[in-house]
Amino acid sequence: ARWTYDDNEDLMTELLRELHTIKGTSRMLGFLTLEKISHGLEDVLKATAERRTEFNDIILNITLLTLDMIDTCLMKIKTDENDDCPVDNFLKAYSSILKGGTFDRKHLQDEIDGISQKKSNVQEQENSVDDVQSIQTGKN
Repeated sequence: ARWTYDDNEDLMTELLRELHTIKGTSRMLGFLTLEKISHGLEDVLKATAERRTEFNDIILNITLLTLDMIDTCLMKIKTDENDDCPVDNFLKAYSSILKGGTFDRKHLQDEIDGISQKKSNVQEQENSVDDVQSIQTGKN
């Protein structure tokens, strides 16, 4: 059976409500990157709700990738106090989807992975500095 909006209307309504909340809260707090991607996905899902487009694998993939990027941006906010994440390709993907097109899934996943890898490298460096400081002060 094919997944349809009608069969999952409650789930989609809840997802749209959550995206709207993330969008508004992000704008209010000045996290404009997070606001942009939540707004972009909200527009795509609204098009599905309004029957301007069919929910399909393309929309499912962009939804999952966007949720991953939102999570990544939230972690960046927590650690760096900013949401400076590369989302231009996400915005282009939303635009393409709304015009009936597609997007490069791997490219978007690579952007998410790149941010995660940078955060991992920074954490490893911080741990190494802590280890050296512990050794120098005699604390293990």
